[in-house]
Amino acid sequence: MYRILLEDKTFRELNIPLPLSDRKELEKKVRKYAQLPPIITWKGYILTGYELYELCRRCGRSPLVKEMDCQRKQEAVAWLCQRQLAREDLGWIPRAWLIYRLYEALREIAQREKAKDDFQYRQFSPSLYASDAEKPLMENVDILNRLGADFQCHRETIRRYVRFGRQLDCLEEKFPGTRSRILSGKLDVSMACMYSILKMPEDDLKKMLEDAHCTRLVPALPASVPASGKKEAGSESENNEAKPKVVFRLETGIKQMPEYDPDAELNGLAYTIGSWVKAILRTAIRADLNQATPEGKQRLAKALQELAARVQYLSRKLEGNEND
Repeated sequence: MYRILLEDKTFRELNIPLPLSDRKELEKKVRKYAQLPPIITWKGYILTGYELYELCRRCGRSPLVKEMDCQRKQEAVAWLCQRQLAREDLGWIPRAWLIYRLYEALREIAQREKAKDDFQYRQFSPSLYASDAEKPLMENVDILNRLGADFQCHRETIRRYVRFGRQLDCLEEKFPGTRSRILSGKLDVSMACMYSILKMPEDDLKKMLEDAHCTRLVPALPASVPASGKKEAGSESENNEAKPKVVFRLETGIKQMPEYDPDAELNGLAYTIGSWVKAILRTAIRADLNQATPEGKQRLAKALQELAARVQYLSRKLEGNEND
């Protein structure tokens, strides 16, 4: 008989769904009554293991449960984010969003500790937190530096992740369900385009999201005027009536550029290589090389040789800079 556990919305959304292949392997273990990892809970609420819990309920199997000892929910959130970030199957968008949520949890913990030290408990009165708009968003440079050291990247990279995560949550508030599509890879989006996307008219953005063929979010381009300036035949001007046209234009202005991040390109490549390594290992384990065609094996061997040559080239440049 399975054990009934509580589910929390915040904890559940921080559990990035497993890849389909890993979920199938987990389901096989559940059905065969193999040894399973424990489900971590906090005050009866599931922290990690939502998919495992659902599979156990379906099969009528009682999972192993381990209770996490944390005083406050934000401490559990920070632990959960760090646990998820240790996974090797995450893309850059889920990683960026989890780092943002980790930063927010650590920032709230630091604010609470500061209020406790300064005897300013009234800062946490419910009347001061009646809405999200009233919450102060004070940047904590110490946490940015700490996360940069933990994830081996520049502080400005963490700041960009935090800004992107807030924009992604804002998009989720306007159109529920969009964030899960982006985090799962079903909908692609560029970090540089998020500001322009949020400035789009909601009707246009809604049509884009509801389009079944839409796999990438891009901001709408401003309407262009013909360079010749001539009016085409059959246009509205023939009726001598100028009808107003609603044209969407991207708002432009003086934009404060972020601080230069010397590790931006290096971090992007490092995260990309992580997915390559896992794909190579998965192919080596699961692919039936005896059944593969000579053309397929030759094509893969050529690609691996080219990749190895590029790796050696970049490694020599890195070693050369270290010796200077």
